[in-house]
Formats: sequence, C-alpha cells, structure tokens
Amino acid sequence: MSPFSVDLTERILASVPIAVGVLSGEELRVVYGNRKAAALFGIGAEAIGRRFEDVFPQVQQSFLALIRRVLRSGEAVALSTFESVTLPSGTTAYFELELQPIDTDGDGSVDAVVVMVQDVSSYVDLRREAERRAQEAEEARKALAESKARLRLAIRPAPISLCNRDRELRLTWLCKGESAQTPASLLGLTPEDLYQPEEASALREFYRPVLERGESAHRLLRFTDPDNGCDRWVELYAQPLRDDGGEVIGTSCAGYDVSDLVRTREALAERESLLELAMATARMGEWEYDLKTRTLRHSRNLARLYELPENATETPLRDLLARLHPDDVAGYCAVFQQALRDGSPTVYAEARTVLASGEERWIASYGLIQPADGRRPRRMFGVALDVTDQKRETRQLAQRNHELERFAQLVAHDLRSPLMTVQGFGSRVLRSARERLAETELSWFESMLGACRQMGEIIDGLLNFALAAHGETPHVPVDLQQVVAQVLERLEGTISAVRAEVNCGPLPRVRGQPVLLTQALQNLISNALKFHDGRAPRVDINAWPDKDGWVIEVRDNGIGIPPEHQPQLFAAFARAHADRGYPGIGLGLAFVKSVLERHGGRIWVESKVGEGASFRFWLPAAEPVQETASEPVSDARCDSSIQLPSGSRTKDTRAV
Repeated sequence: MSPFSVDLTERILASVPIAVGVLSGEELRVVYGNRKAAALFGIGAEAIGRRFEDVFPQVQQSFLALIRRVLRSGEAVALSTFESVTLPSGTTAYFELELQPIDTDGDGSVDAVVVMVQDVSSYVDLRREAERRAQEAEEARKALAESKARLRLAIRPAPISLCNRDRELRLTWLCKGESAQTPASLLGLTPEDLYQPEEASALREFYRPVLERGESAHRLLRFTDPDNGCDRWVELYAQPLRDDGGEVIGTSCAGYDVSDLVRTREALAERESLLELAMATARMGEWEYDLKTRTLRHSRNLARLYELPENATETPLRDLLARLHPDDVAGYCAVFQQALRDGSPTVYAEARTVLASGEERWIASYGLIQPADGRRPRRMFGVALDVTDQKRETRQLAQRNHELERFAQLVAHDLRSPLMTVQGFGSRVLRSARERLAETELSWFESMLGACRQMGEIIDGLLNFALAAHGETPHVPVDLQQVVAQVLERLEGTISAVRAEVNCGPLPRVRGQPVLLTQALQNLISNALKFHDGRAPRVDINAWPDKDGWVIEVRDNGIGIPPEHQPQLFAAFARAHADRGYPGIGLGLAFVKSVLERHGGRIWVESKVGEGASFRFWLPAAEPVQETASEPVSDARCDSSIQLPSGSRTKDTRAV
C-alpha cells in the first residue's frame, strides 16, 4: 500500500465515530487505536505495545477470552446486543461490538484482531425513558381502575420503537418489536415516504427544535394505520445526535403506541359526562372523605345539592356541616362515628340541608368505608341523594294508611252495630215466640240469624284483611313454637271435635308482628282441620332453613285442592270448595298472603285431590341460620306438653 493510501486510511479511521483498535498475539498487545478508541479505552499512541488489560484494566475477562477465541479460530464475531462497560472515566457505557481476525505479516495465519466498537448509550437512555413512561402508564391504569370503583379498565402497553434520523429526517436506524416490514425496507425513508402529508408536516414540526436548537422534544401525535385506516396515537420522545464536535447531525427518537390509553381516557371522559348527567337528573352527587387528611372531595352535583360554591370539588368538612339543619348535625355525625367504631363496611345517614331560600331538603348519604390493609379505615366514599320527595311520599302514604285503618274500623263498627241490633232482636223474638211459630217460620228466623252471623264474619274478615295490609306495627323476634302452642290451645275444641292428630316439629324464631303471624298460622291450621272427608284429620307442622330465612310447612291429609283452583287460591273471596258446603267466606288465605308479603315473605301450595295439601311459606330469620337440610326431618318426635281432651292427639317434635 502506498504511503498516501496508508495515511488516508489512518485519517479515515481517526475520524469515524466508531472506536477501532488492533490487538495482537495471545497477550493481546495494542498495535493500533484510533481517536475514538483512545478517548473511550485509553488505546492511544502511548498504549502501543502494551497489553490491552494493562491499558484498560476495567475490561471483563469474558471479553478477553472472546478476543482470543477469534484469534485462534479465525472466525469473526459480531455482538448486536448491548454490553455494559465501565470506562476509565468511571462512567458506564453500552456498545455494539464486532471482532475481525487479520493477518498483519502476510504469512497466512491470524495474528491479530480488529476490535470495532460503536457507542449506543444514547439508545439505551431512550429505551429506559420509554420504559419509564410505559411504567407510568401502567401505574396510571391502576390508579384509574381504583378511583372509579365502579369502572374497572385494562390498558395494554403498546410496543416501543426506537429510531435514528439524519438532519434530512431520513431513517438511519430502526428497532421496532412488531413491524410488518423489515427495518432494511424502511431505512433512508423520510416522513413524506411513510405518512400522509399532514402527518409528515406535524412530524417535521416536532423534530424542528431538536435539529435547529439541539433541544429535547416530547409530543403526542396521531397517525393513520395503513393496514386498517384507524387512528393510532403515538407518544414521541426525541433527543439530538451530535458528532465529536458537538454539532447536531440527527435525532434519536423513542415512541410508544398509546392508542388504547387515549381511547380509554376518551371513553372514560364520555362515561363520566353521562354519569354526571344521570346523577344530576337524579339529584345525586359523589363524595370522598380522606380520614387521615380530613379532606372532602366531591362532584359538582353534590355542590349543587348543598348550595356550595359553584364548581367546587373540594370543601372543608366544617363548611358542609354548616349547610345542615342545626338539629340534625349531631345525629348525622354520630352515625358516621358509630360506623367507624363498629368496623362497619357501609354507612347510611340522613340530614336536612337548609337552602338559601329557606327551603329544607332531605339529603341521604350512602357510603363505603375502605380499610387500610386490615388496619384502621383510611377513607370513605359514596353518593348523596336528595330524598325529599320520597320522604314526603312516605309521610303521605303513612297518613293514608292510618286514615284507611281508621276508615276500616269505623266502617266495621257502623256495619256491625245495626247487624247486632237485627241479630239481638231476632234472637229475642225467636226465644219468646218459638212455641207459637210454625216450623217454616222458625226456619226463616234461623236463616236470618245465620245470615247475620255470616255477615259478622265477613265484616271481621275485611277488617283483619285491611289491618294486615296497612297496619303499622314494628317487627320483633317471634318464637313460632310459642305461637303454634297458642293457636292449638285456641283450637282445642275443634281438634277434639274432629278427633284430629296434630304433630309439631321444632320451629324457629323469625322477625315479625306476633298478632298477625298468630292469626295467619291459625287460619292455615284451621283450614287443615276443616277440609277433610270424614277421616280423622292429621296435621304436620315443620320448618327448615332456607338461605337467610325459614320455610314453615303446614301439611294435612284432607281432600286436597283441584289444580284449576290453585292459581287463584290466595285471592280475596276465592273458595275452592264452595260447592261442597264447607263454611267460610274466602278471606282466610288472602289474609295469610297479605301478612306474609308484609313481612317480606311468600307462600305457596302443593296439593293433589284426595291426598291432602301442603302450605309452605318463607319468612326471614330473627338471627343467622345454618342450613342443615332442605326438607323437614319428621321421624324424631316426643310428646307435647300441650294437654288436649280425650279423643284428640297432638305431638311436639321440637329438638332436644
């Protein structure tokens, strides 16, 4: 090679931004190092002839072993992965490496290795920045899912792309994890070659401060996906690339697809707008109270409910309490304090707020208390609802029910009074003139008195039916075992007359109104004793748990109920056996159904003609129940403590 060529080669190697060095022999002594190698590893003119590990003691032994392997095998090695190297300056850098075997003396054997190193630390920094942003997006996703405890979202991080562009914005390097095209097919292309005109223009505007002023840039840009024509949102981060003289020669950019995140945020904003509209229509507002910082945050709708400052979203608690009626503040606060002391997961409180006009509005607050990892609660959140109209309607309904109850009592009294007069005078006439009346006239009087008694039963039935549907008696724990015992004592005469056998299993405690439940069970047991075909009636009373309540069964061996009559059996004045001469006015089962519905229960019947009937009803339990069986166990019984006259039997199968 001519001196001119050697000199030119050395000048070229000295100017390239790649560190080039030549290591010779097993000891890997430095034969050559260009300017970049001297700057990075200390392989300059003063290092010629010295061992590489003496010049650059930070070198890893695995790297030296790799160079010796190339020296012995004569095969080149290229490392495209990033390698961490500690430089003499103490900083850590990342490189792409290539090792080439060479023959320096021309004898045909490999006696040296050319080491070529490219510094890619800036790419690593960009990748880390992109990964940091991806981590921030993931954290934002988790925070978003928690804040609207009502809307759970999942945001998948988009693939990250890294690229370098020169000053004309031609692609010089690209690393894209999910690319339909190979990077080689994209190298050298400009934004105008890849994107639509307005997108290319926006991209050039994004890179302008990077190339002209050497500044970093960050922007969210929208692009059209060439595969499906859909919009794709990409968050871009760009830094300038500089040569050894500090001049900007291009830009390095990292971008990641945040389309899912953008669409999710848009959808969330839309849903929040719809939710805010719906809550405003329903006169509802959201609130959140931090128990540690004592900060109350709320929606604008809640501010409107309490007439707080317009568009306020954070209000001191004392300012909100000042909007409440003075008589309600203490009780309102006590409800929340009691819920916190009890460890309750929910809270409900009502209080009046006084508007500027002087109008009082009832506001109900429904809240959830969120614990802090099993420790003391840290925050509460929920909704506030204007329940003024419901309160007014409830009062009006209670007043109407009271008026209806009074009306029923007055009507019953007004109807019963003349009826008793007719019945009384008729009985007196019958007693005084019985000997003088003909048999036909006696039957007329008896029919009249029978009709009076039946009319009295109808009046009593209507009054009880009205009270069952509209009475206002509080619910208390009721022991059904005692209720049935009372009913059987009342029906002692009937049980003896028909020589019935009554078996009673263990019965539970339920919540209800003792008088109404007693009358309901008396109606069911009376029917079981009434509707028989001459055989001695048998009545079995049992109970078993079902979910958070109890099923109670009254079963008989009577005449049964035809299928066509069962759907209307619980309607008022419905009588399945009116044509067979059984007494009654058809209000007994309607009364039972009304009582059970008022207790939050239900009733149904299972029956076949000639095989008896089974009336079953469900009532909520007075205390938590443990389900042990879905049907009654009736083979373990003991004698009842209730004593009946000779000719009748009853058994009580309550558990020991």
